[in-house]
Amino acid sequence: TVPVADVAPTIKITSLTSSLNENQSAGLTFSMVDPGAGDLAALAEVDINWGDGRQTILTDDTNAAAMTALRGGATASLNHTYTDDPTVGTPADTLTVTFNTTQIETVPTTVVTSYDNVGLTGDSLPAAVTMHNVDPTGVFHISTPTVNAGSSASVNWLVTSGASPND
Repeated sequence: TVPVADVAPTIKITSLTSSLNENQSAGLTFSMVDPGAGDLAALAEVDINWGDGRQTILTDDTNAAAMTALRGGATASLNHTYTDDPTVGTPADTLTVTFNTTQIETVPTTVVTSYDNVGLTGDSLPAAVTMHNVDPTGVFHISTPTVNAGSSASVNWLVTSGASPND
């Protein structure tokens, strides 16, 4: 017998929002390519790391429709909201989307194979999103409209846009 090494799958991104502002959602459409016979059918998990410290984990429990599509060689579509650019004081950040996969094959014995930072196919779109910083804006609310000299007043600031205090 000749041992056959498993080959890592690759990702083909067919659509990815390439530029957005904080608090906007990016759309991602992708498929998987795996030269190993039956390897897509053994797909158990796909982890999408969005580049902002958050991830989406696809399994049959979290998104059965996407997993079924990927196993069948079709595309899956997801959305992710980028809430805040990670670098303080920059007008924009370019974030790289990465993928990890896990396959569970059960013939002749159970074998779990995980691949980190799965590569992109040659015809894939780039896996990068540029997130633009949005300056916060807000509304002052003065609860005491008239104040005598030497007295105190209550002033509240309500942030109505922008992502966080680091903006």
